[in-house]
Amino acid sequence: MNTKIYVLCAPDGEIRYIGKTSSSISARFRGHLSCARCGEKSYLYNWLRSILATGYLPSVSLIGEVEGQGCEEEKAWIAYGRLEGWRLTNTTDGGDGTSGHIYSEEERKHMREGHLRHPVSDDGRRRMSEAHKGKPQSEAHRAKVSLALIGNKYRLGIPHSEESRRKMSVAGKGKLKSEAHRLHISEGLKGRTFSPEHRRKIKEARKNRPPCSEETRRKMSEAHKGNPSRFGQHLSLEARHKLSDSLKKRWQQKRNEGQI
Repeated sequence: MNTKIYVLCAPDGEIRYIGKTSSSISARFRGHLSCARCGEKSYLYNWLRSILATGYLPSVSLIGEVEGQGCEEEKAWIAYGRLEGWRLTNTTDGGDGTSGHIYSEEERKHMREGHLRHPVSDDGRRRMSEAHKGKPQSEAHRAKVSLALIGNKYRLGIPHSEESRRKMSVAGKGKLKSEAHRLHISEGLKGRTFSPEHRRKIKEARKNRPPCSEETRRKMSEAHKGNPSRFGQHLSLEARHKLSDSLKKRWQQKRNEGQI
């Protein structure tokens, strides 16, 4: 498939728009004029209407023909035009999609009202969740998410309000963590060392923690009953050796650091 890169020019020859099409540029030009006459709102069509109101027509010219969809070539031409100071009516960086488009306050308002009028149903949320499960994320997407979170209160350490804590507590109750989630947390904590200040805060928090109620103690006891990893019950000889070696290493490290 061949793609044509074209420009729309004002009657005085000034280049005001760069586009691409797989059809003829004359057909694409007629489509632009039709959209402008029908009242479609965009920077390009507003400019076209201003030209038509004077009784003149803009001109269209072919500047290149490439194989494929021509996305990168269109982006390169738009970037070059902006660098040269052309007053382009392109609101995006080119190619497929809306990359580079900056929404106005009015557009944001319309989008918000549209979302409020059409809330996502529980079934829709479930299907979106299922569609995203196990979907790998690119490094570019991770970097974008990381940048979006900068300035978020979770990053700045601002404490949550009591209402937020209550909502998170209610939302998290009864949720079962998957093995993949547990493994992710475990891998993230491996090799992590706490500073003396952090340890002091943990110690103070534990000191001020109220004692567990009888009901809580009973629940903990029921949960631990029969668990072979608790209280030395039903541990194999190999497991006992591993626990012993782990404790010996831990105490030796504390001695080397002068903690005991």
